[in-house]
Amino acid sequence: MTTLAPDSFHEAKSFDGLDLRGGRLERVELLDCVISDSQLSEATLDSCSFEDVTFRRCDLSVVQLGGTAFRGVKFDECKLTGLDWSRAQDLTFEVSFHDCVLDFSSFQGVRLRKLRIEGGRAHNVIFADSDLRAARLGYVDLAGAQFTGNDLRGTDLSTSVNVVLEPRTNRLHKTKLPVDAALKHLKQMGIIVPGMQQAKGR
Repeated sequence: MTTLAPDSFHEAKSFDGLDLRGGRLERVELLDCVISDSQLSEATLDSCSFEDVTFRRCDLSVVQLGGTAFRGVKFDECKLTGLDWSRAQDLTFEVSFHDCVLDFSSFQGVRLRKLRIEGGRAHNVIFADSDLRAARLGYVDLAGAQFTGNDLRGTDLSTSVNVVLEPRTNRLHKTKLPVDAALKHLKQMGIIVPGMQQAKGR
């Protein structure tokens, strides 16, 4: 079985079927690699570096991110429940998610400018005190997700469902929201749009 030894560097390689559940990766560097159909749940990533890496159909539930760097990393059909992304290295943080499960994860104080989440689920996820400018969360189920104290200028949430924003702390400008979320936001601010309210049966 392929192993990822401490202090190892891997470039332009494919890793398939890794079983690292509950294990530990220390100071491993991957560049332009693909990890597919692998189990990393409850693993610890300590001071690792992933650059232009793609994870496909991997389980990364409750992974511990000890100062690990993610640059140009794509997650495709992955399970990423219960991750605290604030533990990742922030300065170069750049990730995207496609058809992933992100339930019970936290993006608190993370630079998420131009973040892309397409499809999938993000139930009970915390977005707090983060830079989400020009991010796109498209066709994502955000049931129970919390948005508090974020910079949402230019953010596109228009095709997602179950969007609820805290009206007083999030910074909005040219933010695209679904109609129901926009109406809820206005109502919380004390603004009533009679025609639209009636149309929505409120």
